[in-house]
Amino acid sequence: DMTAEEFKAMQSGETVAPKEEEAVSPAADVLGKAMEAAASQSEASAALDEAFAALEEEEEKLAAQLGLESVEELEVAIDTMQGIADDGGELDQSNLAREARVRSAYIDWCKEYGKSTDEDRFPTFSSNFLAMEAYSKENNKEMALNKYADCTEEEYAELMGQKATGKEEKKEPAPVVE
Repeated sequence: DMTAEEFKAMQSGETVAPKEEEAVSPAADVLGKAMEAAASQSEASAALDEAFAALEEEEEKLAAQLGLESVEELEVAIDTMQGIADDGGELDQSNLAREARVRSAYIDWCKEYGKSTDEDRFPTFSSNFLAMEAYSKENNKEMALNKYADCTEEEYAELMGQKATGKEEKKEPAPVVE
């Protein structure tokens, strides 16, 4: 058994020597060891919380330095570079270098045109980038990305005031008022 004084001392990390006439019972010894272990676990938990907060802060700084909107985008980029697919499976290793090259081009493009990285727009950018790259290689022409590199054909046509077929939209003549 423990006195209230010994219990409080144990919680605060102090040690209280038992009185000479009192012998430490085995139950008190076990309780004391359990209290020490609990205090040690509490300290370790606090240290882990502190380390976690510091890591979160560093991740946010790194994401900002890379021009990413969030830590989640940073995690997707890191996973991709490590060969981890969105579903948690492995990426095809033959495509890994291409993925890293396209993602790097996307981040540079976003910075150049003052856009935020957006994982929902990245697949469209990737498709356009690879098509432009293939065309450039096949036709021995130098090509450059423009501000529409993340647009679908439909989005681009709409921005240009055209239908998706590429023809200009026919506008009805305004009614004549006499």
